[in-house]
Amino acid sequence: MSRFARIAAVWCSAFVLIGAATAAEPPPAPLSTPAAALEIAVDPRIELVAAVSYLAGGRDGWSPRSESPYREAMKAWAEPYRKHPAVARLRAIQGFAYSYPAQAILHFGPPPAFEPIAPVPQDAIDAIGGPRAMDAWVRSLREFARDTRYMAFYRSQQPQFDKMLARARATLGETDIVGPFERFYGLQPQRYSVILAPNILAGAFGPNVALPDGRHHFYNIQGAAGLVDGVLDFGQAASIASLGWHEFGHTVVNPLDAAQSTKLEMSASLYAPIADDMRAAAYPNWQVAANEALVRANVLHLCRTVFVADAAITCIESQLTGSVVFDGYVYRIADFRTAYYERFRAKWPTYADFHPIDLQVLELLAASRRTS
Repeated sequence: MSRFARIAAVWCSAFVLIGAATAAEPPPAPLSTPAAALEIAVDPRIELVAAVSYLAGGRDGWSPRSESPYREAMKAWAEPYRKHPAVARLRAIQGFAYSYPAQAILHFGPPPAFEPIAPVPQDAIDAIGGPRAMDAWVRSLREFARDTRYMAFYRSQQPQFDKMLARARATLGETDIVGPFERFYGLQPQRYSVILAPNILAGAFGPNVALPDGRHHFYNIQGAAGLVDGVLDFGQAASIASLGWHEFGHTVVNPLDAAQSTKLEMSASLYAPIADDMRAAAYPNWQVAANEALVRANVLHLCRTVFVADAAITCIESQLTGSVVFDGYVYRIADFRTAYYERFRAKWPTYADFHPIDLQVLELLAASRRTS
């Protein structure tokens, strides 16, 4: 059997594994979630953490691509407080960087009180060194906010924030990020926020907070793409949507992957050809890389569904890593959303129902590489 025939046979077996229906079924009607359900804001919790991070010497993920009038004002305001105990405390903490500070602080209300609103996730607690370390860090932020009268400074920057928000809202226009996301994942209406974060690295963090009513608050905390006419710009509508779908998607996909970690290992041979690229991107093992591949494949499908022409290309390109092999995995997985998931939504009304098929697809990919 030729190499092409062997691979074709493996992929044709997907029809047997998945049990395709005999006729296409229409997708369910979109959930009635208006575009206005997406909040766009600047958040004082994130900005205060960024100010302390700046004084502590910078933390991974908390050094922006672009300087701005607001950042210059923040640096000038912050300098007299470089010796504050909150700065020394953060400087002494190792490994508590990237999304962890944002994930943790969003489980508290606004400064200076930082009243708890939901339990902090265990992974953030582990990253900082345990519950006592988390309590001490939050307490130090309360003290910093009160000692420095931080909120007075934050309010003084509202004109800068208004310019950023006006640009981002004008850029998004009528683009609906929430509706297609909830329809694809089969979710009931949740709460969604894009937080413009001038003081984080270009890219995004995607924490979520469990709400008392059983919903989740999905966050896309997004860094700026650059400075345009003196105002921070956060990208085109397609790239904002793409980042949002990616970060929101982790809230749904991560728990599903975690519950199927043993099954994910069945396709672990896919990691070897991409190991160097993945480790450079901070994806240290197949569990993490597979999670990223599934989330990115879902975003690719949304990009293809919502946008056309150049906007679709912009949306898709923001999900590509530059690793030809890994990106190939993502494209292959994405194709199954059109061929199966979307055609037979009565069989798989939610992505959680379809997730076991994704794990089979990963196993098929691994088998095709072994036989090629």
